Amino acid sequence: MKAANDAVTGYISAIASVLMVSFSQISLRFGMMQVPGEPSIENYLIQVFDRGGWLVPTALGAGVLAYGVSFLLWLIALRSLPLSLAYPLLSLSYPIVYITALLLPGFGGQFDIFQACGIGLIVIGVSVLTWQS
Repeated sequence: MKAANDAVTGYISAIASVLMVSFSQISLRFGMMQVPGEPSIENYLIQVFDRGGWLVPTALGAGVLAYGVSFLLWLIALRSLPLSLAYPLLSLSYPIVYITALLLPGFGGQFDIFQACGIGLIVIGVSVLTWQS
């Protein structure tokens, strides 16, 4: 029974980790989209530390925090699942971020049949790798 509980804990932790890392990517992208001017380290640092605005630091901070939480959840997943089962689950962040970027206005996501096919192959691959586990 303990092995079954470990597996459930592992899968829940792995999926939660994937969701958190996906949120992190979206949050970081949103924060960086708010930085005006040419892309440069100087512009980013001025926007984050000098402007006194709250949106960019909040979005970037939420992204970094989500990465940290994702990391902790991933450690739980690694303790509970074999690496050969856990690692493919990380790939699920690609479809999540891709679909989210398509749905959210201003994120610049554009539907492309080749990308959609690739995303489909990722989902099929994860399904095959974790089948009957």
